[in-house]
Amino acid sequence: MPRIISPQTLVSTIRTMIYGTFAAAFTLNDVDAEKLLDAALVGGIFADYMTWIGHTIIYLPQYIAHRFIEGIVNVAFAVFFFRYVPIDFGSDPDAFGMAFLAFMLVTGIKITFYALEYISSITDDRYEA
Repeated sequence: MPRIISPQTLVSTIRTMIYGTFAAAFTLNDVDAEKLLDAALVGGIFADYMTWIGHTIIYLPQYIAHRFIEGIVNVAFAVFFFRYVPIDFGSDPDAFGMAFLAFMLVTGIKITFYALEYISSITDDRYEA
């Protein structure tokens, strides 16, 4: 049966819903948590970007045209994000802690997903032969 949606798109959609849920929860419950929300979103987005560009570089030789275009999108996103998004936590240690926690959580989730996807592809190839 052909796939309707790719696994990467599904995981990206789920991750976006999680970011939105955090944003809604902090917005509705505590106005004073704005710096923590900003820190969590910045940490998650930064981790998402770092793993995205790493994944692009790793699979570059296999899909040269697609990964080249994806690389251009990565660079454009980095220019936009680091140039135009105001990231100012001041000296709030809670905000830095939240950004680091979100960064590590998203990185761990994505690396685990990519590892399981790779293991699945190896076992599928082994049993098809």
